[in-house]
Amino acid sequence: MFKAQSRYLLERADRELWSFVLSPNNIHRRSVIDQVISTAVPESTEPDKVSVAVAAFLGADLPAELIELLEKIVLEPSPFSDNESLQNLLILTATKADKARVMDYIHRLDAYNAPDVAQICIDVGLFEEAFEVFKKINDHKSAANVLVEHVVSIDRAQEYAERVELPEVWSRVAKAQLDGLRVSNGIASYIRAEDPSNYSEVIEIATHAGKDEDLIKFLRMARKTLREPPIDTALAFAYARTDQLSELEDFLRGTNVADIEESGDKAYAEGYHQAAKIFFTSISNWAKLATTLVHLEDYQAAVECARKANNIKVWKQVNVACVEKKEFRLAQICGLNLIIDAEELQSLVKQYERNGYFDELIALLEQGLGLGTFLPLLLC
Repeated sequence: MFKAQSRYLLERADRELWSFVLSPNNIHRRSVIDQVISTAVPESTEPDKVSVAVAAFLGADLPAELIELLEKIVLEPSPFSDNESLQNLLILTATKADKARVMDYIHRLDAYNAPDVAQICIDVGLFEEAFEVFKKINDHKSAANVLVEHVVSIDRAQEYAERVELPEVWSRVAKAQLDGLRVSNGIASYIRAEDPSNYSEVIEIATHAGKDEDLIKFLRMARKTLREPPIDTALAFAYARTDQLSELEDFLRGTNVADIEESGDKAYAEGYHQAAKIFFTSISNWAKLATTLVHLEDYQAAVECARKANNIKVWKQVNVACVEKKEFRLAQICGLNLIIDAEELQSLVKQYERNGYFDELIALLEQGLGLGTFLPLLLC
């Protein structure tokens, strides 16, 4: 009797009739459902009528029974086995009513809309299932993204990258490693991906972490495809910080777009005076080079640079340094370029007097007079 009723229900495709039969008030509901699933639907070849039956089960809020029905339709050979909508519905229903079945469906079915199903899985916390969906359709970047953002396993993401060996996957893993302050690993992954696009963040994080050697490798890779001032500037300064001065000199002799003066200023400020010397020499910045040479205690060269710079401020700085080190011959050369200025002369006299270098001051002033240097009236 129930077999005949199930066939009649399917044939009529009447939504109101279905609603009545599937009502919880129907004491024979379970018997009718069993026959619909085991007999009527498997025998049918009419998609529209099967769709009405599926909609009726869905509307009656019978998720477990709907799963049984859909399994009969799509998991067993039938005209509807490859129906995308039915496969989507089966997986969607399982995500709500029987999560344990979802992974099996993902592996056994092939016609469902994979991106949609993966997102549904993510939304309900089935991250491993979402990972399997993306892996199945070879969307490896999305698969890696699930491991990083939802499974939260950078180690698994790295293992996956090693298995698929794709640049876009390595880039995603690199970003995760960098965000997780696995700086060396992140840089290695970017290099493996040959992806310099995130150079700004790499430079900032690697510099703060003191990973200069790793940063140099990354920046060398980046320069193969990019010509950006921040990249070349960072590489130049990384050479300075690691005391790779010959590499720095070779770099500056070659074609580059580094901000050399900025690098020199930074090297000077941070105490890398040998590197600063190389920077300022390469751009013939005699004023800053003279100041740098003072810190390197190369006073003879500092005086020569001061002469090329011909700047009062530089002459004064080199003079002060030479006086402190009792390099009076060199200090005199600087002083002769200062005594022509009334204010500087006054300051110069006080400096020598304060240190008790009266003989040296007299010698300087005599030398100035001997050369015909104009001395202001304050000497009177």
